[in-house]
Amino acid sequence: MSLTLERDVRLTAEHSSHATMEPLSGRFIERVPSASNRKSPFLKQVFQKGHFHFWRWKLSLDAFRRNTAFHGCGDRRLDLAPDRVVFDASNHWSQKNLWTQDNPPRELGGDWDQLENLETINATLLTSFQQHFLDGADWTTTDFHRSLTQRINNGQPTGGPQTHAELAIWLNQWDELACQIKNSASDATSTAELNDRWPEVSLAVRRDGRLIALTNAPVVALATVLGIPRIPCRVAMRHTKWLEFCREFLCYSETLHEGRPYQPCTHIDLADLSSSWSEQRFQIIQECLKEGSGRLMDIGANLGYFCHRAEEIGYDCTAVDPCPKLAHFMERLKLSENRHFEVLCSSILEHPFEESYDVILALNIFHHFLKKEDRHQQLIAMLGRMKTKEMIFQSHNARESQMNGAYRNYSPEEFVKFILDHSCLKTAEYIGSDQDRPLFRLRAE
Repeated sequence: MSLTLERDVRLTAEHSSHATMEPLSGRFIERVPSASNRKSPFLKQVFQKGHFHFWRWKLSLDAFRRNTAFHGCGDRRLDLAPDRVVFDASNHWSQKNLWTQDNPPRELGGDWDQLENLETINATLLTSFQQHFLDGADWTTTDFHRSLTQRINNGQPTGGPQTHAELAIWLNQWDELACQIKNSASDATSTAELNDRWPEVSLAVRRDGRLIALTNAPVVALATVLGIPRIPCRVAMRHTKWLEFCREFLCYSETLHEGRPYQPCTHIDLADLSSSWSEQRFQIIQECLKEGSGRLMDIGANLGYFCHRAEEIGYDCTAVDPCPKLAHFMERLKLSENRHFEVLCSSILEHPFEESYDVILALNIFHHFLKKEDRHQQLIAMLGRMKTKEMIFQSHNARESQMNGAYRNYSPEEFVKFILDHSCLKTAEYIGSDQDRPLFRLRAE
């Protein structure tokens, strides 16, 4: 097996540290503290927190000084999964007259994106569409219809019809669209042709990156109810604080190996950034995740890409990474995509594994524990504690210069055998390769 590898980006001082503090909204939460950390002097912990906050301040200052132009995905049309759109602000925006299709502000600060000004798509709107289109309830019995009727009676904006006659016509149009979509689906019409029949959803991006429907929010609910995978969308506006975060992320990425993110980003405004690794690994791994349910842990999660993708198909995920800087961005990117996986900023070598997992991902990470004898022994102990039904393992290249002088330096096959010998896993199979680094599926049964 030929293994010509690039240097692993995670071979940094950040990843070789034993940091156990996780940043979250400017605070630190201690995760899985080691015995040595529990005995650390108070001043040492204060220094660690201060060092992180100084880094945050310096990063913000660097991004401000550069003032790099960043427009994300711009205003081009996007075909998005309906669950990516979280909020509905059509009523609020109509009432405040803050936005029109003819002249929308591309960037806007302020409190327009605060939760009190928004409704979640999965509340009244989605429930009412489920009752009408799936259960056969009449529109007049739904909370959606009652809410619109009340607004019309009170002279309030609705983000759509303004009279009772217009409301009847408007609801009939949604019924006709649903009928067309159902008929098209039965005729095996392509996804692109289906999307052309949908009204386009205008979006705004909140300060935390989550997406808001400014117009045509019912498209999101209808597509969800009918199981339509993609809907046409276009971003009309972004909060200035979200753009500030994106610029900070770009500045940080430039400090990494190759001057770019290690993993792909899933958010629409960051998805076009080039990364050291492509989506090919997940395409290989996905064949092993067909069950689409269970608990998954990603060791050395970096930006959390694999947890984003695994949660998308139904897994309950935990992302583990010892680097506070990466954990900070992982938390922010998780929120921007409205994901729910857990982020642990800690060393996997100290993880107690009190709970079992269905799948553990260990991609280009275990070889960092081969370089010193004590780390090698900790790896053996961790493998003995590990509880999992299977592991997706990606090995390093034993010929890499970073492994010169390492305590142990296994070939891919030797590394697989080492893991089997010291863990609950019993069998292994080769499942593919990316950038000449082989991937294996190890199973307990």
